[in-house]
Amino acid sequence: MTQEENREEIIKLKIPSKAIFIRKTRQVIDEICERASFPKKKTQQLKLAINEALANIISYAYNHDPDKVIYIYFLIIPERIEVVIRDFGKKPDLARMKPRDLNQLDDKGLGLLIMEKFVDYMAFDFSPEIGTELKFVKNRD
Repeated sequence: MTQEENREEIIKLKIPSKAIFIRKTRQVIDEICERASFPKKKTQQLKLAINEALANIISYAYNHDPDKVIYIYFLIIPERIEVVIRDFGKKPDLARMKPRDLNQLDDKGLGLLIMEKFVDYMAFDFSPEIGTELKFVKNRD
């Protein structure tokens, strides 16, 4: 492993709570994963998890208010990428934050299932006085 490959790197994004910036964030994730030599499949999985998290923040925490911000932090380590997504909106209703039964035909409720399936680690932090943090870890191998 070269000196360049052994280095940790932190990338910070601040995006408005507008759906167009979800697409822009996916482009950034592509570039980050390419630089970190992530396989395409794992890159796609990470993009889907982050896409779902951002869509949920915009819809539920911010109620589609386009004037809010979302912070996304990427810690790139040779063997993994850690992502922290921070919002300053309404905290989720914990009683409703459960993946639903896949046998129920509904167009909502798959978000948590998608996020959990496509990352190696996922945890919410509800301790901030305002808003929520969500952490993902995606291993390269």
